[in-house]
Amino acid sequence: MAELDMHNDETLTGEEKSKRTPCEPHWYFFLLTSILTMMGGVLVILVFRAIRYLVSKAKQKQRMRTIFRTLFRHHANYFSVSKQSKNEPVSIGLDKDHSVHSQEEEELIQHPARLHTRAYLFSVGLHSKIHKLATKLVSYQYFSGRLFIKCSMLLSVGSFIIYTIETYQFSDELEHCDDRAGWDLRLIDLVFNVFFLLHFLVRWLAATDTLAFWVDLFSVVDYCTIPPAIYGYFEGRSWTGLRFMRIIRIVHLAEVCNNLNLIRSANSLRIMQFVSFFVALWFSGAGVYHLIENTSFPTQETSDPGNKVGFVRSLYYIVVTMSTVGYGDVTPQTVCGQ
Repeated sequence: MAELDMHNDETLTGEEKSKRTPCEPHWYFFLLTSILTMMGGVLVILVFRAIRYLVSKAKQKQRMRTIFRTLFRHHANYFSVSKQSKNEPVSIGLDKDHSVHSQEEEELIQHPARLHTRAYLFSVGLHSKIHKLATKLVSYQYFSGRLFIKCSMLLSVGSFIIYTIETYQFSDELEHCDDRAGWDLRLIDLVFNVFFLLHFLVRWLAATDTLAFWVDLFSVVDYCTIPPAIYGYFEGRSWTGLRFMRIIRIVHLAEVCNNLNLIRSANSLRIMQFVSFFVALWFSGAGVYHLIENTSFPTQETSDPGNKVGFVRSLYYIVVTMSTVGYGDVTPQTVCGQ
């Protein structure tokens, strides 16, 4: 594994590497786009819920005041009528000039359940239609939903493959800003992330609890991959960073295969669930190790900052560590890694 990484570094330290423009690190901007997207969304949801709660309480108090005022006037009018002579004609609110109640109060007395306006009912109906359409796009019961989920799974794997290619194409740096290098890959990855953004919006519209959806694991995967990809494309930069998290989507591979009738038995389903979980854990762990070893400061014993770790070497280190073998041929060389 080490020989493969050294050979890769040698092939990239020649003429191609010398042509590459050195980058001033802006990785914190990539990371900031993910943090702001997640925290900003949570803040907007909480503020919206607070405003909706306050407006609902204010409307409820206004309705109660209207009801109590109407009942009070009604009873006051009743007692005033009872005190008058039986032979004297009185007006009990039927005369237009001596009407006790306003038109709104009369409608409230006759139809107390009519509390919603037409605009409110229209907005509720429109939201219901959008929610129903979005649900069809994320449900296995409909062809459009199955197609949408298939594309999301395949493009997630494709995006991770692009990430892996870039880790070797630019093995000496996690961030690069040469517009000519890797332009095609960045364009393809941008198209993939536009689809992921569309999928995220559809899942958000179909969610019954927006706050729970916003802090869901797979929503966090989208925050860590979509905003940095879009920001990097328009800035002419690329940061491999957290893009390895896209592979976490394959945790649902067994569920997708089962709902598409690709798995026939319960044993096959359990095996697929274990394999997909293990692969997602293995590859994401390798991505974390690769990020730390290529970003953190080296230790005093290994003070060579140019000793970069390839992704295949990271995969080897993770699987050896998880198997508790620990041959010792690959060890962390940075402070955070150790």
